[in-house]
Amino acid sequence: NFYDPFQCYHIAKALTRAAEQKEEGGLRFEDINTGLFAFSKQLSTALRSRIKKVGKYDKNTQIWTPKYIGEDEYPGVEVLGRKFLPEGVAAYETACAAARRLCDLG
Repeated sequence: NFYDPFQCYHIAKALTRAAEQKEEGGLRFEDINTGLFAFSKQLSTALRSRIKKVGKYDKNTQIWTPKYIGEDEYPGVEVLGRKFLPEGVAAYETACAAARRLCDLG
Protein backbone atom coordinates (compact mmCIF):
# COMPACT_ATOMS: atom_id res chain seq x y z
CA ASN A 1 0.00 0.00 0.00
CA PHE A 2 1.94 2.97 -1.32
CA TYR A 3 -0.61 5.68 -1.89
CA ASP A 4 -1.88 6.13 1.69
CA PRO A 5 1.50 6.92 3.32
CA PHE A 6 2.48 8.97 0.26
CA GLN A 7 -0.59 11.17 0.57
CA CYS A 8 -0.33 11.45 4.35
CA TYR A 9 3.26 12.63 4.00
CA HIS A 10 2.38 15.33 1.47
CA ILE A 11 -0.59 16.52 3.51
CA ALA A 12 1.51 16.69 6.69
CA LYS A 13 4.25 18.54 4.84
CA ALA A 14 1.80 21.10 3.43
CA LEU A 15 0.10 21.61 6.81
CA THR A 16 3.46 22.09 8.53
CA ARG A 17 4.59 24.65 5.93
CA ALA A 18 1.29 26.51 6.19
CA ALA A 19 1.54 26.57 9.99
CA GLU A 20 5.00 28.11 9.75
CA GLN A 21 4.13 30.70 7.09
CA LYS A 22 0.55 31.81 7.71
CA GLU A 23 -0.86 33.42 10.79
CA GLU A 24 -3.95 31.18 10.61
CA GLY A 25 -1.61 28.23 11.00
CA GLY A 26 -3.11 25.74 8.57
CA LEU A 27 -5.07 25.04 5.40
CA ARG A 28 -8.70 24.68 4.43
CA PHE A 29 -9.93 21.40 2.94
CA GLU A 30 -10.40 23.03 -0.47
CA ASP A 31 -6.79 24.26 -0.43
CA ILE A 32 -5.53 20.75 0.26
CA ASN A 33 -7.83 19.13 -2.30
CA THR A 34 -7.14 21.56 -5.14
CA GLY A 35 -3.55 22.42 -4.27
CA LEU A 36 -2.11 18.99 -3.62
CA PHE A 37 -4.43 16.58 -5.38
CA ALA A 38 -5.97 18.59 -8.20
CA PHE A 39 -5.44 15.90 -10.82
CA SER A 40 -6.26 12.84 -8.73
CA LYS A 41 -9.66 11.25 -8.85
CA GLN A 42 -10.23 10.75 -5.17
CA LEU A 43 -13.33 10.90 -3.02
CA SER A 44 -13.42 13.70 -0.50
CA THR A 45 -14.21 11.24 2.30
CA ALA A 46 -11.03 9.27 1.57
CA LEU A 47 -9.00 12.48 1.55
CA ARG A 48 -10.57 13.64 4.82
CA SER A 49 -9.64 10.37 6.51
CA ARG A 50 -6.03 10.85 5.45
CA ILE A 51 -6.03 14.45 6.63
CA LYS A 52 -7.37 13.31 10.02
CA LYS A 53 -4.32 11.08 10.45
CA VAL A 54 -1.93 14.05 10.33
CA GLY A 55 -4.03 17.10 11.19
CA LYS A 56 -6.70 18.40 13.50
CA TYR A 57 -9.73 20.42 12.47
CA ASP A 58 -10.88 23.67 14.06
CA LYS A 59 -14.63 23.99 13.59
CA ASN A 60 -14.65 27.73 14.24
CA THR A 61 -12.11 28.70 11.59
CA GLN A 62 -12.64 25.64 9.35
CA ILE A 63 -8.88 25.19 9.11
CA TRP A 64 -6.81 22.02 9.36
CA THR A 65 -3.63 22.39 11.41
CA PRO A 66 -0.81 19.84 11.84
CA LYS A 67 -0.86 17.57 14.87
CA TYR A 68 1.98 17.65 17.35
CA ILE A 69 4.43 14.75 17.30
CA GLY A 70 3.06 12.03 19.56
CA GLU A 71 -0.51 13.30 19.44
CA ASP A 72 -2.85 10.45 18.42
CA GLU A 73 0.19 8.36 17.43
CA TYR A 74 1.32 10.96 14.86
CA PRO A 75 5.03 10.28 14.23
CA GLY A 76 5.93 13.53 12.45
CA VAL A 77 6.67 14.51 8.86
CA GLU A 78 10.16 13.02 8.74
CA VAL A 79 9.00 9.59 9.88
CA LEU A 80 6.08 9.66 7.45
CA GLY A 81 8.56 10.36 4.64
CA ARG A 82 10.47 7.20 5.52
CA LYS A 83 7.40 4.97 5.17
CA PHE A 84 7.71 4.71 1.40
CA LEU A 85 10.68 4.07 -0.85
CA PRO A 86 12.00 6.25 -3.68
CA GLU A 87 11.42 3.31 -6.01
CA GLY A 88 7.73 3.43 -5.11
CA VAL A 89 7.57 7.12 -5.98
CA ALA A 90 9.27 6.48 -9.33
CA ALA A 91 6.91 3.60 -10.09
CA TYR A 92 3.88 5.72 -9.15
CA GLU A 93 4.98 8.63 -11.36
CA THR A 94 5.71 6.23 -14.24
CA ALA A 95 2.25 4.70 -13.90
CA CYS A 96 0.64 8.15 -13.87
CA ALA A 97 2.61 9.20 -16.95
CA ALA A 98 1.63 6.01 -18.77
CA ALA A 99 -2.04 6.49 -17.92
CA ARG A 100 -1.82 10.11 -19.13
CA ARG A 101 -0.26 8.95 -22.43
CA LEU A 102 -2.99 6.38 -22.93
CA CYS A 103 -5.68 9.01 -22.36
CA ASP A 104 -3.96 11.32 -24.82
CA LEU A 105 -3.84 8.61 -27.46
CA GLY A 106 -7.54 7.98 -27.08
